[in-house]
Amino acid sequence: MLMKISRATLRRLIKEELNLLESIDFFGSEFLEFKNLVEEGENPESVAKTLGFPRIGSGAFRVVYGIPNSDFTLQISKDDNFYNKVEANNSMNTKYSDIFPKVFDAADDFSWILSERVRVITDYIEFLDWFPETGYKFKNTLSSSLRPFWQALKLSVRKLNKKDETYSQENLISGFGKLVKKLNKSILFNRIVSASAEFDIDVEDIDIGNVGVATRDEKDYFVILDASIFKK
Repeated sequence: MLMKISRATLRRLIKEELNLLESIDFFGSEFLEFKNLVEEGENPESVAKTLGFPRIGSGAFRVVYGIPNSDFTLQISKDDNFYNKVEANNSMNTKYSDIFPKVFDAADDFSWILSERVRVITDYIEFLDWFPETGYKFKNTLSSSLRPFWQALKLSVRKLNKKDETYSQENLISGFGKLVKKLNKSILFNRIVSASAEFDIDVEDIDIGNVGVATRDEKDYFVILDASIFKK
């Protein structure tokens, strides 16, 4: 006896199948296999290891695995899911999507998140290339220490938060005021100031190793990487 299926049910089944095919094409079958196994109750990191995902990084709170044959990475929490939750925060991924890695999927408990692959910046010169407004003189000074950059960032955050804008004159480089004015002409710098003020970011953690380059539609973006820089 043939079972009758309503048109509405048939349309729903077809839509679900098309969504699955689109997900496989976009994220890859390897990620969908990972997701299904974890949803069945298996440990995320154990599944990543079993499926042969390459381990590409590890920090105090998370371990990062690459998704084979894709431009995505899995960030798996070691114990505390807070940092994954922060990174997956909708506000961060819409209002500041240009300076944070895009998150495409996440576990209900944020034990893992799926984000775009980012190339980490490990060189001061490359970091400073993103702020050409500083000019040659200041770029040469900052190439040995980013402290003046952090001081300028901290001062700009205080100004945005309408707090006391005075700053101790100790340990300031010559021409610090001019550096602040130059940096405030940078769209990227001002985006970082806004995000730092809103999320209470420790500005000194915006450093090589904690920032990187994400490529989207053949355009490069400077992004802040490690969600552990956000305070609880």
